[in-house]
Amino acid sequence: MASYLTAELREEFENNGVVVLRQVFNEHWLSVVESAIEQNKASPSQYSENLRGEVGNGSYFNDYMNWQRIPELRDYIFNSPAPKIAKFLLGSQRLVFYHDHILCKDPYTSKATPWHHDQSYYPMDGEQVCSIWMPIDHVVKSETLLFVKGSHKLGYFMPYKFATELPYSSVSDSHSSATDSHSKTPSNLLFVPRPNIPLSSPPPRYNEDPLSSISPQSQDPLSSLSSNPRSPIPSSDTSLFPPLPADISQLGEVVGWEVERGDCVVFRGKTLHGAPGNLSSTPRRVLSTRWLGDDVTCAVRPWICSPPVTGALKPGDRFQEDGLFPYVDC
Repeated sequence: MASYLTAELREEFENNGVVVLRQVFNEHWLSVVESAIEQNKASPSQYSENLRGEVGNGSYFNDYMNWQRIPELRDYIFNSPAPKIAKFLLGSQRLVFYHDHILCKDPYTSKATPWHHDQSYYPMDGEQVCSIWMPIDHVVKSETLLFVKGSHKLGYFMPYKFATELPYSSVSDSHSSATDSHSKTPSNLLFVPRPNIPLSSPPPRYNEDPLSSISPQSQDPLSSLSSNPRSPIPSSDTSLFPPLPADISQLGEVVGWEVERGDCVVFRGKTLHGAPGNLSSTPRRVLSTRWLGDDVTCAVRPWICSPPVTGALKPGDRFQEDGLFPYVDC
């Protein structure tokens, strides 16, 4: 086990919902991620966004679920220090990879990342959910990702769209519009399997076809509820997801760190976070990877989830599917 994975670090993660790790990714992995980011920007997926603020010439690019078609992402997911970090901090017996998320703010980009926590967007319940936020550029403290310490213990909050910073609406409230601007998915679909994507050869230590178990057909997200007693009943009632206060500091101390190449920040799925724009003269390029532990199960939400993908999983199932949400041996 790496020397930086200590009992004290795990205790800090459990208490605060966020930790920073220094110089855990070497230049090899930074180069791998940089190549992946450039490929993704040159060939974005259907989920990509290029958002602009009110001032500045730059844009905020983000895209997710591209590991199946970009070999460098698969290499990072299965062979870098990231899975060992996630598994240790989650305290899980087995580790599942959920998805990759590339987030790039050009120089002079005023577009902020609204305050939110990830798990309200996701079709899952459980406490063993985390993200590893790994920048490949130096990020000064005035433009870094910020967190509300201990907010993972406060329950769920309403998710907000990155493009408009408006709260999500329930599916029943969305039928009048054709699409949801964050997920870009028809509003009558809660669960959509990822289409097949051609792959090149997988990286070492991964000996299965990542797409072998993906079913291309759509499914009715409500069809299995009556036969699965663990499943919550989907509803347009959003009262379990209250809005965030205008002053986020009412919920706890706001913390953030200046980070260098090789550093990363790990935070829980329910830890509130947000970031200002990038008004510096250098880019802020980040790969964020999402990881799941033993207690995470598929769930429904009142709105279209982001990512809007569950494959063949049904509400109440353990959140794992070979080729789509694979186990990572580490």
